[in-house]
Formats: sequence, structure tokens, C-alpha cells
Amino acid sequence: MAIRKKIDRDEYLFAVKSMKDVLHKIPRLPISQANAEEWGIKDLPGERIIFVSQEHQHRFDDLVQYDLRDYKIVNYDMPAISLAFKKVHRYQTIKDPNRQKVLKTLSDTLKMARRAEEKEKKNEEIDQESYGVAMRTPPELIKKIEMILDNPDQVDFLISNYEKEYFYSAVSFRYVDKAGQVKSRHVHLIKDQVKLRKKAELVAKYNIIFVDPERIKTKVKRTDDQITALLAEFDGSIDIGVNYIYYKFKS
Repeated sequence: MAIRKKIDRDEYLFAVKSMKDVLHKIPRLPISQANAEEWGIKDLPGERIIFVSQEHQHRFDDLVQYDLRDYKIVNYDMPAISLAFKKVHRYQTIKDPNRQKVLKTLSDTLKMARRAEEKEKKNEEIDQESYGVAMRTPPELIKKIEMILDNPDQVDFLISNYEKEYFYSAVSFRYVDKAGQVKSRHVHLIKDQVKLRKKAELVAKYNIIFVDPERIKTKVKRTDDQITALLAEFDGSIDIGVNYIYYKFKS
């Protein structure tokens, strides 16, 4: 695949317009949730996917070099002869996080929760960030944070978003390379994103998959990841938005 390059704003906007023009002009393969099995595809995810026959791939020759936020060319020059979709549990775990950063996050969380509580008592408008913190931090958790901040040396920490259950869709596909060999690749898909500005705004994200319509078929595999045992070693957790902070009082 072509090497992606950094571009200025005008060139980026031109690339986005060119992508929209191409997608408007070319025919799309009529693959949908309703008829996916007829194409040998099971578990077609809910992400926005545009299936394009390999005969139209050349229309994207000048676009594949661009890394566009809202459009992902999944398999340029590798038209799929089989497709398998699956949900992947995406998470990270930091077993020994920076204690000062953890304590500052907890302190900031406590301040925002108290500020929201005071504004609610006064019938004042609560800003969106403070409202979100307040919803995640009930009174009993506020007391727990206070206890931790009063005795930070008596607490161990871990940070993880495992229990947030963030899943993303991925596609495994097979294709025939230029030497006639069957190869396989695994690529994650992009999905719609909600941006919080003055109000919540849904930003549509599109995945473009090239297909050899005569040969496509699929076999589905599933995977599962477990870190439950590690998280169970901690006394509790504090929701800080993207992650949880797990704490364990030292004996």
C-alpha cells in the first residue's frame, strides 16, 4: 500500500471532496445485513461499510495515499475473496501507574463532583464535564475518594478500561497477491464518533472494502480476552470516564 503523508488543510479538504465525488459516482455492491449471507458473509457489523467491486478500485488510486479521518480504505490492491468480521475487546491495563497523576485525577474528580453537588443545591446550571463526573461519582464513592486521598500511602493503584467493555469491529480477509498466492490480513474498522461541542454531534465514519464478487466467501472466528482475575485482586474501582482507577488498601 502507498505510504501515507502529512498534508496541509487545503489539500486535505480537496482529498475529502475527491473521495465523496468518487463514492457518489461508482456503483456499490448491494451487500447489507438483509442479504449478507447470500454473499457468504456472516456477522456483518453495524459500522458503515461500502463494498466496492475490484473493477472500480482504480478510481481510488490517487486517494489511497491520504489518511482521512472519516474514510478508511481497508484493502486497496487486495480485493477480498473471503471476509470474516468479529468484535474485538479493546482495552489497556497499567499495573503500576504514576501515583502523582492518579492522585491528581482523583483530587480533580472530587472537586468537580463537589462543585456539581453545590450547584445542584443552588439550582444552578451544571457544566457538561462536571455533570458527567457527578453522575459517575455517587456520595458513597466520594467518601471512598476522600479516604484514599487522606491515606494515599496505604493504597495500591491500577488503571484499566477493561470493564468499560470497549469493542471495535475488525475484518479478516483473504486475497490473491500479484504472484497468485493467497494471503490474509486483519484490519480494524473505524466507527461513528460522537463529538461533544455545544451539543452532541454524530460524525459518520466510512470503511471502504474492495471485493472480488465472484470468489468471496467467509469463515468466522471468535476470540475472547480475560483479565478478570487481576481486577478481582483490587478492593474497588472509581470511574474516571475513559478508564477505571482500581484501588487496593494495603494490609
